[in-house]
Amino acid sequence: MEENYLDHIGDRFKELRKEQNLTLKELAAKTDLSIGYLSNLEHNISSPTLEYMQRICEILGVTITELLTPQSQERVIVRKADRITIIENDFLKCESIRYGKHNMECLGITLHPGASFNDKTWGHAYDELGIVVQGSMEISIGTNMYTLYEGDSFYVRANTPHSMSNCSGEDCISYWVMQKSRY
Repeated sequence: MEENYLDHIGDRFKELRKEQNLTLKELAAKTDLSIGYLSNLEHNISSPTLEYMQRICEILGVTITELLTPQSQERVIVRKADRITIIENDFLKCESIRYGKHNMECLGITLHPGASFNDKTWGHAYDELGIVVQGSMEISIGTNMYTLYEGDSFYVRANTPHSMSNCSGEDCISYWVMQKSRY
């Protein structure tokens, strides 16, 4: 049976916030999110959007996959059935493919036909390398727009705003590999 890590994400946010010795007020100021919203997250009353989750993770110094994957798990192989679903809705599915405490991580992202993630503020403190394995996507990296097809790859520098969309009639599946700096 698949465990839903999002059901208790607030507990993990609170744990990480306290490790950083941050108050809710300080975290709210750094993330531009309200104290009430963050409090509701920590009490598992509401669920964060992918954008807000990323924003909070940046301040707490972790990636989304570090947030959701139990730290004790060290793996050499991650079976498809063992991936952790970060978010799944009518537009996209985002799965964590994490091997434990290593500094390399991977996301499997499925964009359904017509879906887009267009928040141009999306950027983070690590580089990403990706490949489209099925379908096609339009990706905006900085101020440039590209159309990618099956087998095409891309590179996004740290802190570069980027967005993506699927303008085709089939699912677009891509894998995004990131290396978190340990310096």
